[in-house]
Amino acid sequence: MIYIVVFNIQGPSASENYSKMLSAMKAFGKWARLEASSWLIQTDLTTNETTETLKVNLNPNDLLFVGRLSDDWSGFNLGENRLAWIKTANFR
Repeated sequence: MIYIVVFNIQGPSASENYSKMLSAMKAFGKWARLEASSWLIQTDLTTNETTETLKVNLNPNDLLFVGRLSDDWSGFNLGENRLAWIKTANFR
């Protein structure tokens, strides 16, 4: 399954927590970075399991959204690498 993950890290430990989130995103193995805090990941985990896995890297005032993405998507100016990743992703 493909999920979109969006997060916003705030506060004095933002830099450290952002680094932790980058490592956590890459740990899923298959990922595409859309923007600094917007990612696509491929995993067999549920949305809740993915949220629980990621939120250990955040403070209580940080924001995290995880949603399942379908193969019905559209984008503009995503770049060849992102498009190639999305086109070969397993949405099931």
